[in-house]
Order: sequence, then structure tokens, then C-alpha cells
Amino acid sequence: MDSKEIKMGLIKGKIDNKKLGNLFDSDFKDAIQGLFNTIFVLMRDPVKNDDKINNYFDIICNLIDKLDDKNKLNFINKKLEDVLTRVDHHLVKKNTKEIKNLVIKLREIASLIRSKTIKSTTNVILETLIFEDRDLVKLSVILDRQKDIFKSTSHKNLFRDILTEFVSLDENDELSIYYFKLISLILSSNNRNHILDNKDEYVKILHKRRKFTKPISAIMNKFDKNYIVSTKELELRYDMSFSFPKNVEKLYSYDRMKIKEHNFTRFPSVTIDEEGNTCNDDAICLIDNHDGSYILRIDIASVPVLVPHMSYLDMEAYKRSETIYLSDMTIPIYPDYISYDQGSLLENNVRHVLSYMFLVDSNFDVIEDSFKVVNAKTLISNNLSFKQANILINSGYKDSLSIMLRKLSYIASKLDNNKVNASLIDSNKMIEKFMKLISKNISNYCKKEGIPFNYRVHQKINEEKRRELIKHYHVNELNNELLKIIEQKSCVGFYSSEPTVHQSLGLDVYAKVTSPLRSYASGINEYIIYDFIIKGLSDNYTYDKWNKILKDAVPYMNERIKLNSLFSSEYEQVRKKNKILRR
Repeated sequence: MDSKEIKMGLIKGKIDNKKLGNLFDSDFKDAIQGLFNTIFVLMRDPVKNDDKINNYFDIICNLIDKLDDKNKLNFINKKLEDVLTRVDHHLVKKNTKEIKNLVIKLREIASLIRSKTIKSTTNVILETLIFEDRDLVKLSVILDRQKDIFKSTSHKNLFRDILTEFVSLDENDELSIYYFKLISLILSSNNRNHILDNKDEYVKILHKRRKFTKPISAIMNKFDKNYIVSTKELELRYDMSFSFPKNVEKLYSYDRMKIKEHNFTRFPSVTIDEEGNTCNDDAICLIDNHDGSYILRIDIASVPVLVPHMSYLDMEAYKRSETIYLSDMTIPIYPDYISYDQGSLLENNVRHVLSYMFLVDSNFDVIEDSFKVVNAKTLISNNLSFKQANILINSGYKDSLSIMLRKLSYIASKLDNNKVNASLIDSNKMIEKFMKLISKNISNYCKKEGIPFNYRVHQKINEEKRRELIKHYHVNELNNELLKIIEQKSCVGFYSSEPTVHQSLGLDVYAKVTSPLRSYASGINEYIIYDFIIKGLSDNYTYDKWNKILKDAVPYMNERIKLNSLFSSEYEQVRKKNKILRR
């Protein structure tokens, strides 16, 4: 039987499932051709023929599961793509919800075929990332680190497959948005020139789309060798902004009289940071007690004092989620007058802070049970660089600042490892240990008290996870360079409202609280600390409010940080080619 006879037999019900199965064995190509022709005819009335279509989809999926013949699988895939092309050209006027759902199912079948054939290709990792994982963050890292990955014939075919998928999708489909961003990243990467060498082939694919949508036109423009990326284009693609809206260019302030505030200006604190840094989040101070013990005070810039929660400015910081550091500029989460002035802990200025305080015994051991956090104002006596602090720590000078820094270094050296004897350590490590100290203690406190909080989770790649990666990407060992990159990017932190282990730091719970001027994750925790600890609220309304806020904010921040990473990657790639046009 030829394909036309098989199609008529299926439509009239003369060929049942069993007979069709026999035809797959005897007349494979005609049976597949006839089956897909039948599916296309039935799709003209998807509501009436829903059961029949789904039955044939199940038959195809079962057939794919049983097949190991790559040529047969590729033939099925070709006929499937033919149907999708015909749907795009002939059923465009009937682009109903039912048609869209059937197209999605056909693409799921294509993905099933790909998962069967991918094992026999040399680009298994790249194809899995692109078509199955759809992980733009990992792909952007690979595009940054590896040149010529689309240079060979197989890779060119891979880019052709990406474009083919893109033009077949509805403009508003989530997958279409994914492929648009993927193609934009590829055409901004070091692989651009090799793709432009085959520009005509790829432009033909884009021209197959009957309705020339804005995304298709935008991709067409990117094939122009003189194409220049505008900052506005990047803003739209990644839903971010280089500047602040006019409605947030105003400094807000709490009524500070309603919040109890300690005055620590008699005991100034110092900041230690990178050379030239003017966005200072943290400062430290050590106060001598008469009995030989000390009070360790770690001051963190107070965002809630300047920016009320849910204000326009707070919402803009939430939208950005983190300060983005680019090679030629910085995009902060707050305007300059807050990030580098009113909020920053600048030398010779009184600033409002959250003070994290500990009692330290005469042997320089921190008594962590003494931990408390208070609302305060303090004087910043010095802004030191790490280099300047190290000189003072190791100098032997007898002035009060040098002595305090040496004692602080001794205290930090005994943290984590319970050393019997204190020693001098690098100021960078000293600050790192103090930041970890307060993050750990406030996290433990919130977990113990059941206070809603934004925790930071980080899980290492263990042997079990490594085996899962090997299996997922169909490789035998982790010596492939791409897989090593994936392994590194799989070991990343994320935010969670559940108190979960941070394996890399070796802590049961951990949360960001030390960089509120640069990270909204720290800022939102400061708002929570103000409500539950500084103001002492404990009513059901406050608990419910923050649980609801975190339910939305935590996943958003995780996704926003991924977008920021993609934005930074593309920005740096196009900037290297002097292709960014300022507005």
C-alpha cells in the first residue's frame, strides 16, 4: 500500500491500530507518510477529531520508544516537520487554542525523537542544553568561553534547527521568547562571524514565516554586519533599566522618632573595602570593657531608614534585585544619592545602621550566645582599603586604630576553626569572617523564632549529582570541557524561604544581610528584621504579610539574577565589538 491508500484507509476507519502496526514493519515510509497526512487532515477540525488525533500521537510515541534505527527516527522527524510547516501555512486562519495545543504536542514528539537520536551526535551536551534544558545561563557561559562552536557543519545544522524551531512558534509562545533570547545571545557572541558566513541559508529560513512578526524582523536585523545593539533594545529584552524613572528621584525617609535608636557615635566604626569603593555597606568597631572583655560591633547600612518598604524606590530596587557590575559602568539598585551618599557608610559622617553585637572574652573568643541586633546611628571614622588595613594590622603602631584592627584580626582568626591561639590574618579574610558571623547568627535566630526570612541555599556537586549529570548529557566521563562548565554552573546558590543547608559555607542555615545597598536579598531581610526584632511585632498580620511577600519575592529574585547574568554576558560580548549604541 502506498501513502495515499494508507491515508484513505485511516480516515475511513478501514485500517485499525493493529493493521497500522503491521504496515510499520512492511511499508515503514509509506505508513509514516500516510499517518502524518491523516493527522494533518484531521487537524482541520481538531475538536471533532480530538480522540483520533491523540490516538495517532500515542501510536507515534510508542513507535519512537521502540525504534533504535536513527534513519527511521530522522524520517519520522522530517515528516513531523513537514506537517508543522503545512499547519503554519494552511491552518494559520484557524490558529485556535486547539490547534496550538496540537502543535505543542507535535513539538513534544520532536523532542522525544531528539532525546533518542542525540546519543549518536558529537554535540550531545550542547543539544541537550538548547532543546531540553533550555538553560540560557549555562549556554551564555559556554558562548563566552568557547569560540567556533557553530563552525563545523553539524554545528551549523544545529543553528539551523534553532532558527527552524523559532520561526514555527507563535510570537507570544514562551518557547518563542526563549529562542529569541538564545538567538540574540548567539549572534552577540564570538560565534557570530561563522554564522554570518552562512547568512543566506539562515535568512531563507526566517523568510519561510508568512507573518513577519517583530521578533522575526529583529532577528533579521541582527544578520546585518553593521548591526548595532542599542541600550534600549537590551533594556526591553531583559526587562531592566540603565537609569531610574523620574518618580523615584526623591529621597524618602521614615519617621525615625517611632523607632528606638541607640547612639554609638562615641565609639566610631571603620569600613574596610576595595580601593576607591564608595558604596560602603559594612563597618566594624571593637569596644574595650573594664574586665578585659570586648564588645564586637558590626554595623550594616540601614536601607529601611531611607527607603520605606513598598515605596516606588523600593519597588525599583526589587525589580533590579542586585547591582550589576559591567566592565565600563555600574548599574546600582538604588540611585547614586543613596548608593554612594546618603546610604553609604562614608568617612566623617553619622549614619543610621543595624548594629550586630557580640561579647568577646579576653582570649578573643566570640560568645555567640550574646548576639543581638539593634537600630543605631554611628560615626564612621575611617574608610580604609584592604591594603591600608593590612599595613596597620602588621605595622606594630600603637595608635588606637591600629591596635583595634589587630585585636579584630585576632578575633576573626579564631572564628570557625576554634584556634587555641589567636593570630593576625589578612583584612579581606577578617571582613569575610565577620560577615559570615552575623549572617549565620541572624539566620539561626530567625529559624529558631519562626520568623519569615530569605535564606541563601548552596549545594555542592557530589558524586550522586555528578552521575546524574553524566546520565542526563549521555556521556561516559566528566572530561568534556562543556560538561565541566555545566558542572561548575550547576553548583550555584539560590534563595529560599525555607531554612536549608548552605554546604559550601558548612552552615545549617545562611542568609544575606551584609550588602543591602547592592543586593535586594539583603535589603528585604533588613525590612523583616525591623518589623520583627527592632519594632518587636509578633502579630498574625505581620507573619502572614511577610510569608506572602516572600512567596513571590524569592522565586522572582532567583529568576531576576539569571536575567541579569544573561544581560551582562550579552552586553560584554557586544561591547567588545563596539556595537552598543547609547540612547
